[in-house]
Amino acid sequence: MPKKITKRVVDAAVPSDRDRFIWDRDVKGLGLKITPADAKIYVLQYRFKGRLRRYTIGRHGSPWTAEQARTEAVRLLALVAKGTDPADLKREVRSDITFTAFAEGTWQSTRTCIRSRVPPRSIANCSARTFCQL
Repeated sequence: MPKKITKRVVDAAVPSDRDRFIWDRDVKGLGLKITPADAKIYVLQYRFKGRLRRYTIGRHGSPWTAEQARTEAVRLLALVAKGTDPADLKREVRSDITFTAFAEGTWQSTRTCIRSRVPPRSIANCSARTFCQL
Protein backbone atom coordinates (compact mmCIF):
# COMPACT_ATOMS: atom_id res chain seq x y z
CA MET A 1 0.00 0.00 0.00
CA PRO A 2 1.47 3.40 -0.96
CA LYS A 3 2.42 5.76 1.84
CA LYS A 4 3.75 9.27 1.88
CA ILE A 5 7.52 9.15 1.60
CA THR A 6 8.93 11.10 4.53
CA LYS A 7 12.28 11.20 6.31
CA ARG A 8 10.88 8.82 8.92
CA VAL A 9 9.83 6.31 6.23
CA VAL A 10 13.21 6.59 4.48
CA ASP A 11 15.16 6.09 7.71
CA ALA A 12 12.98 3.12 8.71
CA ALA A 13 13.40 1.37 5.34
CA VAL A 14 15.58 -1.72 5.61
CA PRO A 15 17.29 -3.54 2.74
CA SER A 16 16.37 -7.03 1.62
CA ASP A 17 18.08 -9.57 -0.62
CA ARG A 18 16.92 -7.69 -3.76
CA ASP A 19 15.78 -4.21 -4.75
CA ARG A 20 12.67 -3.05 -2.94
CA PHE A 21 10.39 -0.11 -3.72
CA ILE A 22 8.23 2.09 -1.53
CA TRP A 23 5.76 4.14 -3.60
CA ASP A 24 4.52 7.59 -2.61
CA ARG A 25 0.84 8.09 -1.84
CA ASP A 26 0.69 11.75 -2.98
CA VAL A 27 2.76 11.86 -6.18
CA LYS A 28 1.94 9.04 -8.55
CA GLY A 29 5.11 7.36 -9.79
CA LEU A 30 7.47 8.69 -7.12
CA GLY A 31 9.23 5.90 -5.31
CA LEU A 32 12.09 5.08 -3.01
CA LYS A 33 14.31 2.23 -4.19
CA ILE A 34 16.16 0.39 -1.45
CA THR A 35 19.04 -1.77 -2.70
CA PRO A 36 20.60 -4.76 -0.91
CA ALA A 37 23.61 -2.52 -0.15
CA ASP A 38 21.22 -0.18 1.73
CA ALA A 39 21.39 2.59 -0.87
CA LYS A 40 18.20 4.65 -0.87
CA ILE A 41 17.44 6.18 -4.24
CA TYR A 42 14.49 8.34 -5.31
CA VAL A 43 12.98 7.26 -8.64
CA LEU A 44 10.12 8.34 -10.85
CA GLN A 45 8.22 5.73 -12.83
CA TYR A 46 6.07 7.00 -15.69
CA ARG A 47 4.72 6.07 -19.11
CA PHE A 48 5.94 7.82 -22.22
CA LYS A 49 4.56 6.87 -25.63
CA GLY A 50 3.29 3.59 -24.22
CA ARG A 51 6.60 2.57 -22.65
CA LEU A 52 7.13 2.29 -18.93
CA ARG A 53 10.17 4.36 -17.97
CA ARG A 54 12.04 4.72 -14.68
CA TYR A 55 14.02 7.89 -14.05
CA THR A 56 16.55 8.14 -11.22
CA ILE A 57 16.13 11.40 -9.35
CA GLY A 58 19.02 10.85 -6.95
CA ARG A 59 20.34 9.20 -3.80
CA HIS A 60 18.82 10.08 -0.46
CA GLY A 61 21.00 12.51 1.42
CA SER A 62 22.60 15.71 0.35
CA PRO A 63 21.05 17.28 -1.73
CA TRP A 64 17.99 15.02 -2.01
CA THR A 65 15.43 14.93 0.77
CA ALA A 66 11.97 13.40 0.47
CA GLU A 67 10.39 16.82 -0.09
CA GLN A 68 12.95 17.87 -2.72
CA ALA A 69 12.49 14.57 -4.54
CA ARG A 70 8.72 15.08 -4.47
CA THR A 71 9.10 18.59 -5.94
CA GLU A 72 11.43 17.27 -8.66
CA ALA A 73 9.00 14.44 -9.46
CA VAL A 74 6.17 16.94 -9.95
CA ARG A 75 8.41 18.99 -12.28
CA LEU A 76 9.36 15.88 -14.28
CA LEU A 77 5.73 14.73 -14.53
CA ALA A 78 4.85 18.17 -15.93
CA LEU A 79 7.47 17.62 -18.66
CA VAL A 80 5.94 14.23 -19.45
CA ALA A 81 2.48 15.82 -19.66
CA LYS A 82 3.88 18.34 -22.18
CA GLY A 83 5.27 15.51 -24.33
CA THR A 84 8.92 15.64 -23.30
CA ASP A 85 10.72 12.58 -21.99
CA PRO A 86 12.97 13.54 -19.03
CA ALA A 87 15.22 10.53 -19.67
CA ASP A 88 15.93 11.80 -23.20
CA LEU A 89 16.81 15.23 -21.84
CA LYS A 90 19.21 13.67 -19.36
CA ARG A 91 20.81 11.62 -22.14
CA GLU A 92 21.27 14.74 -24.31
CA VAL A 93 23.00 16.59 -21.48
CA ARG A 94 25.35 13.67 -20.92
CA SER A 95 26.18 13.43 -24.63
CA ASP A 96 27.50 17.00 -24.71
CA ILE A 97 31.25 17.46 -24.87
CA THR A 98 33.07 15.76 -22.05
CA PHE A 99 35.94 17.29 -20.13
CA THR A 100 38.34 14.77 -21.65
CA ALA A 101 37.36 15.74 -25.19
CA PHE A 102 37.64 19.42 -24.30
CA ALA A 103 41.07 18.94 -22.70
CA GLU A 104 42.39 16.95 -25.66
CA GLY A 105 41.26 19.64 -28.08
CA THR A 106 42.82 22.35 -25.94
CA TRP A 107 46.08 20.38 -25.64
CA GLN A 108 46.28 19.92 -29.42
CA SER A 109 45.80 23.66 -30.06
CA THR A 110 48.35 24.53 -27.35
CA ARG A 111 50.94 22.18 -28.87
CA THR A 112 50.38 23.72 -32.29
CA CYS A 113 50.78 27.22 -30.84
CA ILE A 114 54.02 26.30 -29.02
CA ARG A 115 55.48 24.60 -32.08
CA SER A 116 54.82 27.68 -34.19
CA ARG A 117 56.67 29.92 -31.71
CA VAL A 118 59.69 27.76 -30.86
CA PRO A 119 62.04 26.24 -33.42
CA PRO A 120 61.86 22.41 -33.21
CA ARG A 121 65.53 21.92 -32.40
CA SER A 122 65.43 24.13 -29.33
CA ILE A 123 62.24 22.85 -27.71
CA ALA A 124 64.16 20.17 -25.79
CA ASN A 125 66.56 22.78 -24.43
CA CYS A 126 63.85 25.17 -23.23
CA SER A 127 64.03 26.16 -19.60
CA ALA A 128 60.88 26.65 -17.56
CA ARG A 129 61.42 30.40 -17.76
CA THR A 130 61.64 30.35 -21.56
CA PHE A 131 58.63 28.09 -21.78
CA CYS A 132 56.54 30.42 -19.59
CA GLN A 133 57.45 33.37 -21.81
CA LEU A 134 55.80 31.65 -24.75
